[in-house]
Amino acid sequence: MVDYSRRDFIRMTGYALGGVLLTGCGGGGSSPNGYRFYRLKATGDTAGDGARAMTIADFGGSVHISDGGVITFDAYDAGKRHGLFQLEVDFDRYKPLIVRQETSLISGEVLNDLRVVRDFAAHDVDGLGNIAAIVQPKASGKNGHYFGGLYYKRRHADVVPILIYGDELDDGDTIAGGHFGDLALCENNGILVVANHLPKTPGSGTGRGLIHLPDPAGGLTTVNRLLGVEDFINRTDHLIQGFGLVDVGLNGVFAVNASAAPSDLLTAGSVDTQHCLLTAHLSAPNDHMLLAAPSAIATSLHTGGISYGPRVGADGTVFTKVGGFEGNNAEALVKDGEVIRRTDMAGLYGEYAASFTSGATAADGTYYYTQYVENANGTVSIDLLMYDGSGHHLLLSVGDRIANVDEPIANIIFSTTTNHVDGNNRIVMLCQFADETTGLVVGVPV
Repeated sequence: MVDYSRRDFIRMTGYALGGVLLTGCGGGGSSPNGYRFYRLKATGDTAGDGARAMTIADFGGSVHISDGGVITFDAYDAGKRHGLFQLEVDFDRYKPLIVRQETSLISGEVLNDLRVVRDFAAHDVDGLGNIAAIVQPKASGKNGHYFGGLYYKRRHADVVPILIYGDELDDGDTIAGGHFGDLALCENNGILVVANHLPKTPGSGTGRGLIHLPDPAGGLTTVNRLLGVEDFINRTDHLIQGFGLVDVGLNGVFAVNASAAPSDLLTAGSVDTQHCLLTAHLSAPNDHMLLAAPSAIATSLHTGGISYGPRVGADGTVFTKVGGFEGNNAEALVKDGEVIRRTDMAGLYGEYAASFTSGATAADGTYYYTQYVENANGTVSIDLLMYDGSGHHLLLSVGDRIANVDEPIANIIFSTTTNHVDGNNRIVMLCQFADETTGLVVGVPV
């Protein structure tokens, strides 16, 4: 088995509120739990189509899988050009086959609104393969301002602007400020995005909130402000101070990481910020509840720190990772009100995990996640597991070999995005191999 040192482990498991995990996972070949794993793309391969194709020097870390065998990932070439690519994969064969690939977005290209893409940041892909992304331009193309914009791309269509600097919100009372955080895209529920806004006339401060656009194709015809900075969290004296990662399920339940502070401390000029996780339905955002929060906010369902992204299942079930669980040093994976794993309790084969990733959910409620286990010799082992509601099943471990690669897996990058599993329980991830190459890997149920 290939193992990692404690130093590598700490590097691989680093998350931040509003950030993205870019390393860390497990690997394997033919799994005893009914999966075969294949590499579809590797560093050195070509991604994209025509003049917008490029040679992959590094993968960016995000991977999604949508219906119809559509896989979306980002990558960089040797010149640090950043591209977002989609593959159409035929999974009906024994060995998955790429039948089409296209470039969805790439730095340096000119968009329809004449903005030149410098880079793109937060992005998401829904179950139909549509894309929402925050584009950072070289020049704005609107009022000469150098700010980001929210863009939308339907499958096989052009990238179009949805919300950019200067667009009017709140019946014209405010304008979009051009600064964005995380976003979530759902085929049933449109886009949720963290965005700031400015007063149309000078005199008041900048605001920031979680905004819902139910119909991205319709632009700004309907914009709902779900929650905002300085809104009170229900049943607490804490005010929201900011938003982190967000996810939304097919049935309209959403979850968002938030930072909060007590209102009396704000008045006094000092801020004791707590990170927590709010959940609600799009139809009633003010009826939100605290799924997890530190003990300073006593009304939460679970007690502990939140700095990891939520995962919302198709039925609205919310999964997340809670650190400092119940006031101790343990981490816990929670499923709504249920605790499904803890680092201070033995796992599937008697192991004690040092840490988990926040995982990904399938349409049938199956939950996939990775764990890191510190060995007695100071190295760290990495496993990919599946939880089906009744038990945890090992799918893959670092050191395994997959079907079409001779080298063993040295690392697996999983849970960087929300959509790692499709409706047929096919899994997509990134794996690093012992020869120091990195590849886009799929797991197919057999």
